[in-house]
Amino acid sequence: YTYAGWPKYAEGILTAKELEAVERRNERDFPFERRAPRLVEVIRAADPDVFSLVECDEYEAFWRGRLEELGYGSVWHKRPRASAPDGCCLGFRERDWALDAHKTVSYDDHDRAALMGVLRRKDTGERFVFVSTHLARNPESLKQQGVRLRQVAQLMRELHAFYKEQNIDTAEVPAI
Repeated sequence: YTYAGWPKYAEGILTAKELEAVERRNERDFPFERRAPRLVEVIRAADPDVFSLVECDEYEAFWRGRLEELGYGSVWHKRPRASAPDGCCLGFRERDWALDAHKTVSYDDHDRAALMGVLRRKDTGERFVFVSTHLARNPESLKQQGVRLRQVAQLMRELHAFYKEQNIDTAEVPAI
């Protein structure tokens, strides 16, 4: 049994029977209609102040409204490829946090994206920059490692520019 979508590092780890079981589980549990409501429940149960969703699809149709119902503000950036419905989402508890500014990044050399935002605690004024990114896949590929390195370098340049644009001192406001 060979599944063309499996990464090379997975070859030889699972038996054909195990691969078939994983595929059945994937077909049963990972379509958006089944996955998304479970993720909402994870967010509700964890009750985080801030969070990131990567490969976040159906933002306008599903996520934005569900997050608002839970008391979260959010911002989203779609991946650049027209046929890719997903992107990066930053969520924050609106009663405690304000999003003062955000910046989107579409990587130069691949179909991936990043999103960064300045979050300010409403009661203390403390701030931090929160970054979410979706880098190139296939970590076993040397070529993809190079792509990811270029993406990280671009992200660092964009983060540095964002700090300057927002007149933020890196020594006073951490990036996460």
